[in-house]
Amino acid sequence: MKNLILLLLSICNIAIISCKYNCPEYNVSDKSIIPFIKNDTITYISNANDTIKLLVFNAYFEEAKSWRGLAMDYECHPLAYYEAGEGKETGIYIKEQHDWQVSIFFCEDMPYKGITFDKENDMKCIGTTNKEIGENVYSFVLEIEDLSGQRRIDKFIKVDFYGILEFHDKATGLTWTQRRLD
Repeated sequence: MKNLILLLLSICNIAIISCKYNCPEYNVSDKSIIPFIKNDTITYISNANDTIKLLVFNAYFEEAKSWRGLAMDYECHPLAYYEAGEGKETGIYIKEQHDWQVSIFFCEDMPYKGITFDKENDMKCIGTTNKEIGENVYSFVLEIEDLSGQRRIDKFIKVDFYGILEFHDKATGLTWTQRRLD
């Protein structure tokens, strides 16, 4: 009986280990996750009619991975991000990163990590579908506000396919809105 139990355990162990799960490769054309690639330019216009152009100087899209084990126990969350900045003049810098969570980095600020739809200790996030902003209707919108009082960029709006659509710079009092050309 003991040998039979050991044999069954061995067979189960081999079956579990031999299951192979292929994570899907990151689809660069899926702009809902990361809307920009290297050398794109993102133009923002302020409420004082100033203009800044942020050059995407770095972008990363993770390759597909394979895992051994129970496929249903693992979810694939490929890492993807872009980084954009203007330079020393304004110090404006944006990094939008997606993996198993959404994180947004601005300037030298404390990052907005693990954005959820709840009020966290240091941020508030409201998710909306089919929201009208200006003359456009967007399918999915995140409105995030800093509750810590320690971030230079204290409010921003992130939209699928367009990235950071708008942000408020507490240091200058300016609100910057992405200029879209579509």
